[in-house]
Amino acid sequence: MPPIRTAKQNSTATKGVDAYFKKVSKAEAQAEAVAYNAPQPAPAIPIPAPKPKVAKVMRLLPPAGRGVKDASFRDSRYDWDGKFNKLVGIATKKLEFRSSFKLTDQHIEDILAMRPKICRDLTEFKFVYGDVSYDANNGAKGLTDTAVINLAKHCPKLRKIYLPDTTSLSGEALLRLLASCPALTYVEMTGSRMTATLFEIFQQHPEWVPKLKTLRLTDPHQDTKFMKAMRELGRDRPNLKVELVSTSQEKNWGDWDLKVYHTTYMNGRKVGTSY
Repeated sequence: MPPIRTAKQNSTATKGVDAYFKKVSKAEAQAEAVAYNAPQPAPAIPIPAPKPKVAKVMRLLPPAGRGVKDASFRDSRYDWDGKFNKLVGIATKKLEFRSSFKLTDQHIEDILAMRPKICRDLTEFKFVYGDVSYDANNGAKGLTDTAVINLAKHCPKLRKIYLPDTTSLSGEALLRLLASCPALTYVEMTGSRMTATLFEIFQQHPEWVPKLKTLRLTDPHQDTKFMKAMRELGRDRPNLKVELVSTSQEKNWGDWDLKVYHTTYMNGRKVGTSY
């Protein structure tokens, strides 16, 4: 049976054109136009919360083996990074940084980041300062109290420590060495000026470093308070030799040489001068 066709219906004709339009006033039309054309707010972009700060953890560097008893490093540019932990190990007793080395806090931090036994068994820490030529790579001016205090804390068996040209150190670092390393027999900390307070505090602690034989410091050059306190300490420790060091740089064949001389005091009295 064929489909039955139904007649088309024109709804517009039936309902009229007005059925498809809403009659509004002029004011309403203007308000709708303004609302339509108004700029739309940008979508909110979520801001990630800041990541919590993580405390810096010192990286442990295991030694390659036992190491050598006397570890010596000539040049900080070529002999340290990636190499020091091949020489420094549980057998190491002495560290030496020679005349092409610039000693910084980082070098001490690297040593302290190794196994605790290595630091505990160190007996000598020696920095050599002597090259002041035009192309010199030698000095310890950047070494700070923090590094030396940490060294004293972790190396209680130190017997000798040599720190020349340490212009940024203060009496606090030296006092911490004296208080933390009872086996010390030789201490050098030259380059920075100490004050009378250093000797006054040291004098109040006769139990510190009973075996100390030599204390080598920068000459204060007419600081009367320093000299008075130093002499009083010397009388309390008659076996202690205090060496007050002065340095100069002299021109030699188109380059520069470092000249070092010191005055020695024992038992509160001057006993000699060395040039």
